[in-house]
Amino acid sequence: MAWLRQDLGAFIAFEFIAFDRALSRLRHTMFDEVIMLDPGENADIQPLVAALSTMPQRSRRVRRRDETLEFAEIVAPALDWKGRLLKRSLDVVGASFLLVFLAPLMLVTALAIKLDSRGPVFFRQPRYGLGCQIFDCLKFRSMYADRLDTRAERLTTRNDPRVTRVGAFIRRTSIDELPQLINVLRGEMSLVGPRPHPVHAKAGDRLYEEVVEDFARRYRVQPGLTGLAQVTGLRGNTDTEEKLVRRFERDIDYISTWSIGLDLSILLRTPWASLKGENAY
Repeated sequence: MAWLRQDLGAFIAFEFIAFDRALSRLRHTMFDEVIMLDPGENADIQPLVAALSTMPQRSRRVRRRDETLEFAEIVAPALDWKGRLLKRSLDVVGASFLLVFLAPLMLVTALAIKLDSRGPVFFRQPRYGLGCQIFDCLKFRSMYADRLDTRAERLTTRNDPRVTRVGAFIRRTSIDELPQLINVLRGEMSLVGPRPHPVHAKAGDRLYEEVVEDFARRYRVQPGLTGLAQVTGLRGNTDTEEKLVRRFERDIDYISTWSIGLDLSILLRTPWASLKGENAY
């Protein structure tokens, strides 16, 4: 298999023999566009097309006809360049404003955490981002320092003994997520998008990727501080596989119908969804 990357007006070619190795490289190197050299009429490219459909990039196939190259689109980009520009502009302006506006609340929260229990104010957890790249997601610490679950191997439950008194309140109101505004400014997250999930998160007893085979399709766009699933009653733990599937479907709906107006609508609905505190503990 081979593909090309357009970088500053030039194409750089990469060739791999191993399919799995190629996909791994694609996930961890943010290519702008994937171009597959035509393998011939009898080649089965469906596994490759299925894999490319989970990536954020545009994918095309090229074949030579006489002295010209013909391109055929395989997978359209999740967002075109105008959409990415609009979304990033909203992220930078919105996150900057919210950090200033919410600074008093964040300072009070930090003080309450320090007074309530020993340990750091912030909690960093590896989570999946755009193209399934892993980044450190920031949160206010809501658990006792000696009971932190960095790998997210155990879901929180109502009256969970690991959660501090302050932690229970900030989790219920989503205040614990506010430090992710810093992730947004870093470009690791967006204000709106599918929520990033921890690397070892489970629905019931199975990893997310085992429940939904193409779960990576959620990461064709950047993960968000809030999302369509969160403002439509699907906030909170995924303690059953059914809940995970419903959230996945809502996230795919968001990606397929994205507009800047949809992002603004979700942002306006988020405070009420957070204050209701449903399914969050």
